[in-house]
Amino acid sequence: MKISNKLWVLTMLCVCFAVVLFSIDLLVSDRMDYASAVTVSRATDVVNDYRMIARSIKYGMLLVGFTFGVFFLYEVLHELRIHPMQYLLVGMALSVFYLLLLSFAEQIGFTPAYAIASVACISLIVWYVRYVVDTDGAVLLIGGLLTSGYGIMFVLLRMPTYSLLLGSLMVFFALFAVMYLTRHVNWYALGSKSGGSSNNISNDSGNHHNPPSPPLSSSAPMQTQSMQPSQPINNTPTNAPPPL
Repeated sequence: MKISNKLWVLTMLCVCFAVVLFSIDLLVSDRMDYASAVTVSRATDVVNDYRMIARSIKYGMLLVGFTFGVFFLYEVLHELRIHPMQYLLVGMALSVFYLLLLSFAEQIGFTPAYAIASVACISLIVWYVRYVVDTDGAVLLIGGLLTSGYGIMFVLLRMPTYSLLLGSLMVFFALFAVMYLTRHVNWYALGSKSGGSSNNISNDSGNHHNPPSPPLSSSAPMQTQSMQPSQPINNTPTNAPPPL
């Protein structure tokens, strides 16, 4: 698949996961209204937990885009092709995090629920990535980046006053890292390489099925003629009278 087509596919996947996260946000709102009406004694704590979950969903699309960006950069820098289905499965694991967070937070509170959900999703993604990439170092790198992402998101949720400032700085440094790592990448050559390899394969296969015929040797007719035995020439006419 060409790089341009891969970018379009990733964009569509991000749109789909944005819809999924929006649906989870609506579920959180419904559960918060129900819980605030049922539990009167600790209604403030319950509402605060739901609000923290709703705020974490706001950072969900950023986390999905960050993970997809790491995978795509690994493709570009290491010439490894990752199928869109593998992107889809990783994105689903990132989305399931919020369902686990919501279900556990209703039982044990936000902080332990966040720890359980993040550990479960990071473990699942790291286990799956072991079968996608080719080196253990890449697996550890992706696991470390995911752990850092969930840790930073938890800090941002606990510091609402400085969350916008810290989030803006992290987006800036993430963009700087992408620009630095891809400063020597020739995107035009990278896009033509994917299309050119298939053409070369088809040309090679055509030559394989139609091998060129060997050249004819000019000495072959002469050798055939020289191997034939010489016959005497009979100049006697056929209808000549017999001799007396």
